[in-house]
Amino acid sequence: MSTTTPNITYEFNFDCSQELCHYASDLCLGIPDVDSVMLRYKDDANFVEQPYAVAVFSRQAWVKEALTQILNADDVLNFTPEISVNLIEEADWAEAWKAFWDVDPVIEGVLTICPSWKTHTPQAGEVVLDLDPGSAFGTGAHESTRLMLQQVHALHERQSLVGKRLMDLGCGSGILAIYAAKLGAVDVLGLDIDAQAIVVSEENARLNAVEGVTHFETTPIQNLPVTESIADRYPVMLVNILGPVIIELLPSIIQHLAPQATLLCSGLIEKSCDDLQKALESYGFTAFKRHQMNQWFALEAMYSSSV
Repeated sequence: MSTTTPNITYEFNFDCSQELCHYASDLCLGIPDVDSVMLRYKDDANFVEQPYAVAVFSRQAWVKEALTQILNADDVLNFTPEISVNLIEEADWAEAWKAFWDVDPVIEGVLTICPSWKTHTPQAGEVVLDLDPGSAFGTGAHESTRLMLQQVHALHERQSLVGKRLMDLGCGSGILAIYAAKLGAVDVLGLDIDAQAIVVSEENARLNAVEGVTHFETTPIQNLPVTESIADRYPVMLVNILGPVIIELLPSIIQHLAPQATLLCSGLIEKSCDDLQKALESYGFTAFKRHQMNQWFALEAMYSSSV
């Protein structure tokens, strides 16, 4: 009989660049028993200097493994960062991280993210996302999420999302699925292998009054039933996870795409964007568009298969 060890939260403090902080968090996500990783930045550094990542572990031993992976990343980073680790009491962390998040105008006058414990009066036509990410990824602060939000808006401007089915793969806090639903998408499915992300996504859907058109579940896309009806496949899919993982999931992704579907991916640095585009080309995708914010990329493509 297995036993469940209570989650323990450790704070990883990095004296380094924002890029390294994101890289380190990606490494932590690949470690066994890591429940989640959240990034936050010190207010007095204008969200650039002295960032630190927070990882939630269920066994203290994995902390050493996480640090080992980060410190062994010299071939990528060209230097070894100074790292300190602090144990955070769960109750303290549950409230303390809120101090680092404020009302965020992602697209001025068009889209604003508002923490659930704050208020914001929208302009005419402005969409407000009331959000509480909990321990799930997706506050809108990370460039990959902002790129996705901006490109979902751009896609809606070009070809309205009203009445369209949509899948959000790796939904995190549900932020992308919920935004699409507020733009008029229907039958919006969010998938994430993290059970806590589903809990958070469902609560955020309720906060935004779109629980009737959104559904979230932990079913891996590889295990999702494939419909025989082309009409029941998705004309839009959003994927905000790491590039190598997207490539690995492509055989399953295309099974759920309608002909001429739009696939919008992020979580990509330049090399992984190049690799992903090559892989997508081999699966029949065309009409590529790249979007960049700092070192992060989003890649948009059309699934040209008629089958």
